[in-house]
Amino acid sequence: MAEGLSLVVGVDEAGRGPVVGDMVVALAAFSPGVLGELAGLGVRDSKSLGRAGRRRLFPLIVSRSSVVASAYVSPPLIDRFNLNDLTVEYIGVLLRALPGDARVLRVVVDMVGGRVEAIRGVVRGVVGDVEVVVEEGADARYVEVAAASIVAKVLRDDMVWGLSRLFGEIGSGYPSDPRTVGWLRGFRGSAYIVRRSWGTVARVRPDLAGGQRSLLEFIG
Repeated sequence: MAEGLSLVVGVDEAGRGPVVGDMVVALAAFSPGVLGELAGLGVRDSKSLGRAGRRRLFPLIVSRSSVVASAYVSPPLIDRFNLNDLTVEYIGVLLRALPGDARVLRVVVDMVGGRVEAIRGVVRGVVGDVEVVVEEGADARYVEVAAASIVAKVLRDDMVWGLSRLFGEIGSGYPSDPRTVGWLRGFRGSAYIVRRSWGTVARVRPDLAGGQRSLLEFIG
């Protein structure tokens, strides 16, 4: 990337609500002149696109980006800590992927649990005194956030696909999905892929319910 390139940055996540699998937080940064091209390609909120549409746009977004970064927040972490606080923390982690010589013009984040001031503080703590926009529904109004939402959703979909290959078809991973609930009832594998603190687990599989005591039970 050219020295001192100006950037606009979008941040969004996918998978806050599922009972199975990680939440994915994604950052996408672009030169301002690219935003119009992205809109022309059909980049918009990932929730308004089908799987095929997201997959078509994913490589187009990556090829036109200056930086794309992502973080996976695992069920053990989600069970142990506040999900909104984790999201804010990982936004800060992803912002550190931006080159130090880049001139960040704007960072736009889809609102997370009302943590507006916390997000602004994290952003400015990493990239300095820049314009920070934190809005509910930002993925529908800012193409850079829409791009980040597509990246996050595609990566989350790929992760769920991988879990299904390992542990059987889990559906979408959301509590509202009958396939997921049916899978959870019969699940006999490692509990690290399930958010044990979720109410769905307490209702369907009380033997798995509860917060994680220690990450060591999964790695040691």
